[in-house]
Amino acid sequence: MGLNHLWQLNLPLVELAHLGLRLGADVPVFVHGHSAWAEGVGEQLTKVMLDTPWFVVIHPGISVSTPASSKTRN
Repeated sequence: MGLNHLWQLNLPLVELAHLGLRLGADVPVFVHGHSAWAEGVGEQLTKVMLDTPWFVVIHPGISVSTPASSKTRN
């Protein structure tokens, strides 16, 4: 978002979110800047309005190698 502004690229949020998805599944929701229900791998967002904004971070105690998992999607 900052580089889009600094370099005056004027890329729309949808394109920035699509590019951000390549960096991580959580990037698109932050690009759009509002609370959302995310599905798929983070690219399917439904805007939600919350009375009180809150965030939940869940760590299942396991890890998955992003490079290894991206090979299975190709």
